[in-house]
Amino acid sequence: MFLSKTKEVIFVKRKNWICLLLVLVMALAMLPTAAFAANGTPEGNWADYAADAFAGGTGAKDDPYLIATAEQLAKLAADVKAGEKYSNTYFRLEADLDLSAHVWTPIGTYIWPINGTSTSLAFSGNFDGNSKTISGLYVDERETKSVAGLFGYVNCSKDDHLDVGIKDLIIVDAAIYTSEEGLMENSAGILAGLVMANPNLSITVSNVTVSGTIVCEMTDGSNKIGGLVGDSTRVTYTDCHADGVAISGGTNMGGFAGISGMSTFTNCTATGTVDGGWSLGGFVGYPSSIGVEGPDVFDHCTADVDVTGFDWNLGGFAGFLEDGTITDCVAYGDVTSTLTAAQPKVGGFAGSVGNTDRGTSPSITDSHAAGVVTGAHPTIPAGGFVGYWDDATLTGCSFDADKNPGLNSVGEGTVPGEDAIAAVSTSQVLRNICEDYYGGHSLVHVPEVDPTDTSAGNIEYWRCERCGACFADE
Repeated sequence: MFLSKTKEVIFVKRKNWICLLLVLVMALAMLPTAAFAANGTPEGNWADYAADAFAGGTGAKDDPYLIATAEQLAKLAADVKAGEKYSNTYFRLEADLDLSAHVWTPIGTYIWPINGTSTSLAFSGNFDGNSKTISGLYVDERETKSVAGLFGYVNCSKDDHLDVGIKDLIIVDAAIYTSEEGLMENSAGILAGLVMANPNLSITVSNVTVSGTIVCEMTDGSNKIGGLVGDSTRVTYTDCHADGVAISGGTNMGGFAGISGMSTFTNCTATGTVDGGWSLGGFVGYPSSIGVEGPDVFDHCTADVDVTGFDWNLGGFAGFLEDGTITDCVAYGDVTSTLTAAQPKVGGFAGSVGNTDRGTSPSITDSHAAGVVTGAHPTIPAGGFVGYWDDATLTGCSFDADKNPGLNSVGEGTVPGEDAIAAVSTSQVLRNICEDYYGGHSLVHVPEVDPTDTSAGNIEYWRCERCGACFADE
């Protein structure tokens, strides 16, 4: 029996399509799949899929444990939850990981209930992200009540070796859910909920970038919520970024950090939105009072975060700056208060500065606020730079008076010296930012003026790409 040429061609094409379809089905079957509940959240928990071993390595500094799959990362979380601190142990991420298939259990647990015994299981090792990306992180600690993030609790204690830290990691599009109900305090951040070193020790976090959302369910207001880290004590951050974060629902919240103490932030940035109760800052919510090792230090950091709050202490950079040293920092975002009673304490850079009751006096040098400040209180004004001045040293600072007509540099309290905070034009505050934060202008040549225009003198000009300032060749 013979097929006609036409039928033979159709048969061959159909056969090829069937083969191609089978290949696609087999390929899709090999990909990780995510099961989602009716509300769109992933089903199951990564703890149930933890691997039995890492991809290689011994955990030594020159031979770190290798993590190449989500299951192997889940093994790290499971081991720490079982009590393995991994002191003096090193890890390196070997591939980009998608965690969207299941709910993530944070690496490290800290639960401090109002009634009952606290639980503390920390990660005390060193994690090298190897410039890899973790996507699809979904953390929901509203029921289990632990501190929330990719890492829950990171700690360096007296019996640990000193090299505790996280570096070279990217986390994109994370979703973190947390609840304060039943807790003495509640902490959450996309990288980590709680990072704490014991006295005279420190933890390092460098070259880490995160993005995503954090939603907090608040009861009494004992929250510590930040885009990158919720609660930070004795930690050094360098070149870290909370990029496009959206944080809502809590108190003591910041685009980068919620509460900080004795920590250092250098060349770090935050962008996004913060919306909640009290002590909200574009960069940090509440830099707390000094310890024996000194206050927080913020150097060359920026916050382009819109802050909205219904309670007191709202600032474009810091909510309640109880203590700290701030140098060459910028608040670009708008600050909006809806509080009509009590004392709102709302400022373009900081809500409140200083605390004479605790003997603290922060300093802010060569730092600037470029956003719009809006208050709702009928009699207590917002401040273009500081909402409430208790005690602080301010030098070479400025705020945008064009965007904030009628606002003084300080809303309430003593104005700290005539030259401490300048009310300047939009163009001038941008120029100040160029000179202090960037260390100079980025100039491009402006074409020569019309040679027939003798009034211009044929002078060549240069314009800054960032602030728009013009400079003559002379």
